[in-house]
Amino acid sequence: MPTARIASFNIADLPWPFEKPELQAIPGRLDQIRNGLAAYDYRLVQEDWFQRMDGTSCGDWYWFPSGLTLGAPAAHPLVDPGCERHEKAGFASGDWLARKGWQWADSQGVRFANLHLDAGDADWSVRQEQIQAIRDALPDGGHLVVGGDFNTENQGERDWTDAKLGEVGLVRASVDTTKGKDHVYVRGPSVTAQGTDPVLSELSDHPAVWVALHWP
Repeated sequence: MPTARIASFNIADLPWPFEKPELQAIPGRLDQIRNGLAAYDYRLVQEDWFQRMDGTSCGDWYWFPSGLTLGAPAAHPLVDPGCERHEKAGFASGDWLARKGWQWADSQGVRFANLHLDAGDADWSVRQEQIQAIRDALPDGGHLVVGGDFNTENQGERDWTDAKLGEVGLVRASVDTTKGKDHVYVRGPSVTAQGTDPVLSELSDHPAVWVALHWP
């Protein structure tokens, strides 16, 4: 019976002029993140704009690379990877400057999806369209893990997202963080543990969430 630990983490490795000086000032920050993520079997990484983390990254969609990297254990490499830029982008938050999207791949009989939605209160309607488009593209059957930076701003947005992804059988498996923006949803595999990674969370502006799963 396969078992795996899955982490979802926004590493905030941002291009100029969006860099965050307080994060850039941490000595060896990206090496620390890389070492921390190595403890997980599957790694759903966002804002990896320069593709510095181990895994499969999407290509050059717009002005910058996608910022998404999906990592897997060497013994169970990802197959049939793909990625897509969000058709609708939010202008209120400025996210149209670095278009976000989502990626997917299969491993050990599970479809993994990694996403990054637009940010900001004013762009909630844009996030709703992005979530709807992803929900419509997900397979109807089979094991499924969907995680990433949803940029949900409040409990109402989280409840709406839970209900929308619940239409295809996905259940939120990760813990709520104080920001509540990073989530992992699961269909099929059983959740055996969940939490946040305190070491990784100190190295970004987003807490790292993780879940432990097993499936037949």
